[in-house]
Amino acid sequence: MGDKAEQENYKWRGRQRLGPVHELEILVIAFLLAGTSTYFAAQDLTGDRPFQSFLETAGFIAALLAAHVICGVLLVQRSWEDTPKTHDPGTEERPGFFGAFFWMGGLLALLAWSAFGKSFPAFSFPWAIETWDWRATALFLASLGAAFAPLCYGYHLVALEAMNTRKTKSYLVDPDGPVGSMTILATAAIILIVGAGAWAAGQRMFSITGYFGLLSMAVVVSAFLSFIVFANIAGFKALIEQNPATPVKASGAAHPGAVISGIDALLVRLVAPLSGATLPGWFMPQAMLLLVMLPLAGMGYALPEPLGLVPIAVAMVIVLAVGRRWAWVEDDREKALRIQTTKSDKFRIGFANDLRDEALMGYAWLFVLVPLALRQAQLEFGFFPKSSDDLSLINWFNFFGAELAKGVPIVSWIDIYQVEEAQVFESDTAFGRHVIFASRLIIDVVIIAALLQAIGIAQRNNAQKNLFKNGQVDFFDPFMERKILSEAWQAPTDSQPPVRPEWERFFEEHRRESVDLDRGDFRYNPRRLSELSLELSKSDRVADKRLLEVVAWLAEGLVVGPVGDRLQQLSKRYSELLNAERIDDAEGHLKRRQFERFLDDAIADFRASHPDDRTDADYLALSELLFLIRTDRALDVQRTRAFSMLGDKGTLAAARVLAARLVDQEHAPSVLGLSPEDAKMWHPMRQGRVEDRTFANEQLMNINMARQSPSEADERRLKELQKAVSRRRPLRSIQREYDRLRRMGAGIWMKPGEEAMFDKLLSQISELTRKS
Repeated sequence: MGDKAEQENYKWRGRQRLGPVHELEILVIAFLLAGTSTYFAAQDLTGDRPFQSFLETAGFIAALLAAHVICGVLLVQRSWEDTPKTHDPGTEERPGFFGAFFWMGGLLALLAWSAFGKSFPAFSFPWAIETWDWRATALFLASLGAAFAPLCYGYHLVALEAMNTRKTKSYLVDPDGPVGSMTILATAAIILIVGAGAWAAGQRMFSITGYFGLLSMAVVVSAFLSFIVFANIAGFKALIEQNPATPVKASGAAHPGAVISGIDALLVRLVAPLSGATLPGWFMPQAMLLLVMLPLAGMGYALPEPLGLVPIAVAMVIVLAVGRRWAWVEDDREKALRIQTTKSDKFRIGFANDLRDEALMGYAWLFVLVPLALRQAQLEFGFFPKSSDDLSLINWFNFFGAELAKGVPIVSWIDIYQVEEAQVFESDTAFGRHVIFASRLIIDVVIIAALLQAIGIAQRNNAQKNLFKNGQVDFFDPFMERKILSEAWQAPTDSQPPVRPEWERFFEEHRRESVDLDRGDFRYNPRRLSELSLELSKSDRVADKRLLEVVAWLAEGLVVGPVGDRLQQLSKRYSELLNAERIDDAEGHLKRRQFERFLDDAIADFRASHPDDRTDADYLALSELLFLIRTDRALDVQRTRAFSMLGDKGTLAAARVLAARLVDQEHAPSVLGLSPEDAKMWHPMRQGRVEDRTFANEQLMNINMARQSPSEADERRLKELQKAVSRRRPLRSIQREYDRLRRMGAGIWMKPGEEAMFDKLLSQISELTRKS
């Protein structure tokens, strides 16, 4: 089932719909459309009436756009198929859609060229656009949409692939849940208050006289107090919802918070990548961002009013989306610091790029786009008194720069010191004052959302470094981690490790402080070292090879590496642990604690891994370890976690590990469906305690339940139990029923032949259990 699901996921959905048509045939059709339309266009352009009919023009443009979209989709699909797919939870792939980006940039440049018309005689567009009526506008908007369509499809595929490791069915569903009602109400209240104040001020309903200062202070203080009130209301609401007598309405897809979260996810997953900010490569994201923004800004300048506002709005939305994606990345960094791993389905988009530089570059484009938007709005609405010289672009930049000096927080010195400035534009209308207020508001948002966030990140990085040095934490966020490991590397010699002396002292000081605080005897988090060793070993880049040398030095004396290798190392360490405790070794207690942590990490990584990433060798290593610790009461928790993890895997190998804990060697070959020699490799040995056997048997039943579709009654019962489990600690019987229903329909990762072997295993286990 797993292989089939993967094949369906990576199969081009367009190819499935088109049936027998292949990529080459599609490409030929696209070029035939483009060639035929170009031929008739050339014939018409040489005549006396080039494109007099709208249908002729629309047909010509539609054929070219169809060819563009088809070829762009083929470029996207080819790049997507060549992108290595991983099963890391909470991480989006990073395909190199370079061809599709240049394809999109070519059309955007063509549109910008056509917008300028004959402004540059030496490079004038050959097809003069005399008038911009609704027909020309419709064709332009269609062309602008077609430019972005192929890449939208590509990043739709990227978002779909990322959903494989999530429990949600749509990439528009936030894993952290929808925006809270209190947050929506507070935001709406602030917007209404600010909007009402701006409207009243624009209408000259009040001025700065009398007790206006006291009124301003009262409004600000009320805003602070409102957050306290909203917080208490939210807490009171939570207490009410915990009362079983009060019904709690589930939030559907139409919930305002879910709609807002969906729009945010749409911006982050589909719109932000259109800027090129997520592309791999050195300075490639910045270059692609320039490739996208430059023609959009050019169209915003050259197009007639108010049509020029369309590409400006598109560019602003892309900038906003890049900023939102940066915020998501920073949120993932915070989560990584708390859960101390980079493999979790709670992450939104992962750690392929921190997007700081790309987001700041995007925000910098606002200082170009806003003056262009003001110019277009002035040409259409005339909110400023104007003269023939007022509409030059330099004057608009000059005006916006003056508003920048007035609007930037903390440094708004022009109003304070009454610096004399040449008034480029003045407005006596309410609408003009609203425009000035909006432009200053954009400046404040840019400063607060970008520069202050960047400063906060720098401060957080310094705090991370100090906390690590003092032994308080043993983990850096992924971006800070790569930076530090890169700085720490040096070429290794016979007498020197691959770490610079100052960084060697840094990591050793962390280890000493960590031991004093009883937080472990490690230079770095062992679980994260395992993740790094796996990630870096797959790369051929010189920089990653250097990082791998530093990771190997940090991992000396630890259990690090692939899950199967770590389980084998733990089997050897368990024998050493028993010997140390048998002779009453003083280090026996420390070895026991280390062993428990290493085992916890290995089980957690085994659980987080995709079933296709685990081999029979990994399950054999786990079965051997469970055989060794079968009577160790101090490891009851770890043994139970391992059984539970196997019940979630839904593979034949997982079922065999559980069955090996329920049968002896004489029954193992028939139960496991293997030869006596192969059955011995699974180390079958019946658990001595009834509790262990019962729980292992329950997990086998859970695997069987995962392939059964739940009925409507089961789904209703699951919702009831979910409320009961979330409110209080349930009884063991309730928890078992909840686990059983929760796993119904989850699916298994077995081929048809393996399912038949599983059925035989399950029936024999049931028979042996009944007899015993």
